[in-house]
Amino acid sequence: MSKILIIEDNKNQLLLLSDRLKAEGYTVITAADGLHGADLLKAETFDLLLVDVMLPGKSGFDIISDFRRSGGTTPALFVTAKSELADKVSGLRIGADDYITKPYEFSELTARIEAVLRRSKIAQSGLSGNIQSLDLTGEEDYAFGPFRMVFRKVQLLKNDEPVPLSLMECKLLMYLIKHRGTLVKTDTLMEAVWGYDEAISSGTVYTHISWLRKKLKTPEVPGGYIETVRNVGYIFSEK
Repeated sequence: MSKILIIEDNKNQLLLLSDRLKAEGYTVITAADGLHGADLLKAETFDLLLVDVMLPGKSGFDIISDFRRSGGTTPALFVTAKSELADKVSGLRIGADDYITKPYEFSELTARIEAVLRRSKIAQSGLSGNIQSLDLTGEEDYAFGPFRMVFRKVQLLKNDEPVPLSLMECKLLMYLIKHRGTLVKTDTLMEAVWGYDEAISSGTVYTHISWLRKKLKTPEVPGGYIETVRNVGYIFSEK
């Protein structure tokens, strides 16, 4: 079963959440402060991170931001009392895969965990539904501008330094690079990158494209290497 790291400073909530997830069959490791959580993240491998935002020692945002900057791609889900839109956007932009606010129903949390893990497995296997469009066997590194996509590590570098991307952002970019110079329809991206998931819409694709553009933007290429063909799809281009 999947191994989950929970970083939560409320000890009662931490114990309750840990016990309930263990009862669901997950392997659970816990940390009650940000520094301990960050140390565990460096020392062990996990399938999912459940991270509170307001933590003693080191904030959840800083933990995930540093982890993404170091090249870590483990999916992360913020669990927090912060409900403002700006906080949600900030969390997603630094590399979180989902965001749930307290108080929440445990059934909703487990559904989100299952969805994130399902997407992660699809991304790691390179499979999407009945197609194998992201089979990266033998794929060479691809350099463009100051960037280099390292397919074998599922990692983007800028001037040889890791760029913080979520797993889904990385998979989306790899798919576009692999089909560079050609128009990839939005429906194709939805199937190839996310697989069959009723929660995914063209808006999800657009949002992830927008995040990617911001991270790929340079003075020479302000459009971030991704062109939009309105109401149709996207093209990866170095122009």
